[in-house]
Amino acid sequence: MSVDKFLDQEYLRLSKETGVELPECSCYCGVSWMPKWFRVMLSDKFNKSCKIHDVYYESGLIDNEDADFIFLEHMYMQAESSLYWKCVAYMMFLNVRVFQFFAKDFIPFFKD
Repeated sequence: MSVDKFLDQEYLRLSKETGVELPECSCYCGVSWMPKWFRVMLSDKFNKSCKIHDVYYESGLIDNEDADFIFLEHMYMQAESSLYWKCVAYMMFLNVRVFQFFAKDFIPFFKD
């Protein structure tokens, strides 16, 4: 089975299990404050991995740390043998983990 087909089936399974359906979008990667060209570039390669990651976050099915490691695994699958894309995937994973650290430990502090 191809990686794309696997990720499509994984999204459908998770969507059915959690009830979370994301709107059709060609750019699931990144956050709104990132430059659009950068989000488009990342989404061109990893859009399906980002989409599944979004379902995990929105549903709360598993904790965010586990979702992030699954995200990395899926991106590595999409990167195939490309060292460049594996490095990009790892950097995306690190960014997500750092953001989670700050969101968990610092953002609530500022909201109070």
